[in-house]
Amino acid sequence: MKKLYLSPLPFLLILTLLFSGCTEYQYITVKQKAPKISNSFISENDTVKVNYEFSGDNCPLIITVFNKLNKPVYVDWSQSSIIIKGKSTPLWSNNSRTIGSTNNLQINWDKTFSTSYGNFEAITYKDEKISFIPPHSYIRVSRVYLKNNFFDHLNKNSSKEITLATNAGGDPARMFSFSNNDSPMKFRVFLSVSPDKDFSKHLYMGKSFWTSDIISSYTKPEALVNKQNHQCYIKKTTGFGIFMGLMFALGLGTADYYTSHK
Repeated sequence: MKKLYLSPLPFLLILTLLFSGCTEYQYITVKQKAPKISNSFISENDTVKVNYEFSGDNCPLIITVFNKLNKPVYVDWSQSSIIIKGKSTPLWSNNSRTIGSTNNLQINWDKTFSTSYGNFEAITYKDEKISFIPPHSYIRVSRVYLKNNFFDHLNKNSSKEITLATNAGGDPARMFSFSNNDSPMKFRVFLSVSPDKDFSKHLYMGKSFWTSDIISSYTKPEALVNKQNHQCYIKKTTGFGIFMGLMFALGLGTADYYTSHK
């Protein structure tokens, strides 16, 4: 009776591909509702100058607040919000966050046996509720992500095929364009600022934005050239890549079985 022998390599490959597959991206361009003066999104008064940025995975909102005074200025994040579809979300949460990293070491004793060691390091912290900004200095914070899932049910009739400039030349993509009226995501940012520590004098600042373009592509962000200002992205893994990976790995296992029985 012959014993069935399968190399562990194909099955390790299956596990790897189950967590990979093909990754699809949506690149999102954000515009400000006010008339465009420059490539920057800025609000300012006699006290502060606020700059808004949108870039990176899951579209983080990055806010820079510059103090124009000769005295400290304070930002109350618990009284500051982002408003999407009428729903207000504070830019501060009382919850703690943990950021950790794992360090691994593997020793290969021979071709079939190895030993692995690892340790996990983590830091738990809270975002500050009120930020102190010294005279003529600034802070830069990122407290919220705009989007972590795909825009679905986009109208293909309102799109066009384009070519994204990449390091390798160019990749095909599809771009959906919107006006401020039919944009799939419109939102406002509301900030509470004060030159007084007790906030006896409030300065409220607000700015409105909208999504003007969504580009669907399989091109990775690091491959793009001529990146646009205020363009962020979201991503998802498709089932096609996982399916093809499984078929390839099973094929390797079958080939390995027949090779071992020749």
